[in-house]
Amino acid sequence: IIKDKEYLDFLDWLKQMGCPKTKLTLAEFSNTGRGMMATKDIKAGEVIVQVPESNLVTMKSLEAIYGSRIVRAKKKINSHMIIALHIALMMQDPEKLGWLPYLRLLPKKFDTMPIRYPKELFDLLPPHAQAHVNRQRSKIMADYNSTLEFLKVNNDLLKRPLEYEDYEWAWLVVNTRCIYLDAKKQDTADNIALAPMLDFLNHTHDAKEYGFVTPNNPFNYALVDNDFLQLSIPGESPSAKNDKMDLLTMSGYFCDYALHRNDVSFRLMVAMRLRLINPFSTASVATQLEIAKWHNVVSGELDQISSENERLLPKYIEILCDALLFDAKKSLGILARKPTTFPVVHLQQLWIETRDIAL
Repeated sequence: IIKDKEYLDFLDWLKQMGCPKTKLTLAEFSNTGRGMMATKDIKAGEVIVQVPESNLVTMKSLEAIYGSRIVRAKKKINSHMIIALHIALMMQDPEKLGWLPYLRLLPKKFDTMPIRYPKELFDLLPPHAQAHVNRQRSKIMADYNSTLEFLKVNNDLLKRPLEYEDYEWAWLVVNTRCIYLDAKKQDTADNIALAPMLDFLNHTHDAKEYGFVTPNNPFNYALVDNDFLQLSIPGESPSAKNDKMDLLTMSGYFCDYALHRNDVSFRLMVAMRLRLINPFSTASVATQLEIAKWHNVVSGELDQISSENERLLPKYIEILCDALLFDAKKSLGILARKPTTFPVVHLQQLWIETRDIAL
């Protein structure tokens, strides 16, 4: 249990802000870092944490602070971007709005997150994880550039220029701590909020939340998109493979192929059955009949395309598992030679989970 001055000051601040008492306290966990822990039994249906609406940081609440600045720019900004800017601005002048006790408890850095990995560790992420991180980096950069445009006409808000590193940190604060409000808006992205105290809650797979490195999470999975696309199948010509990829795309089954510990995703089964139709020529009547059968299997009207197709299916799923297992063992071997740091431990666990899925 953590009882340092910063946390005690934070509790006093919560009391001043009108937050009711809770049976939770901040604690340090050996495998997941800081999170909330119950100090007393919690009854079924009992409210665990209650945060007054006045304490929520939302697009709406920020309009009360920044006024017409946000209203004028609303078409060019989003909730994540403006809340991140608000956090960054508060860090430039921590005592101005009276939120210093909260700011002091925010993570100082996010070096354990893949987006902050150095290149040699980033390269050890699975391909689909690398792609996800790159998309996130692009999103942060786009939000940062939009923020700079916003600040061109609101430069008086700044104490000093807003550097990318400072904005990225604030963006990650929002990304890792925000909640979604149950509001009647079409754009759920604008329903996010920061909620002091509530954002310290740690999630486990018992609540069916998927974490990047949650140990033994039954919801963990491994994507095998790259291995599927590189899979060599006898009798499949390059043009036939391209036609199949087009058909998968049009049917909504291109990529996002997952393996679970004791299961193969429906998407992967659908795609593999199509890959195993050979010979394959869209100009052929025989192929069109096979495609029709494939559609019927997807919809559940048929059990199989053919007995041969079903016979080959587990063989090629196993080939994907073998490729995944090879990558896992190779990556674990490289990681074993690196100094033990949080990112290395996270990567090791990711690849251990991947290895166990592939076995």
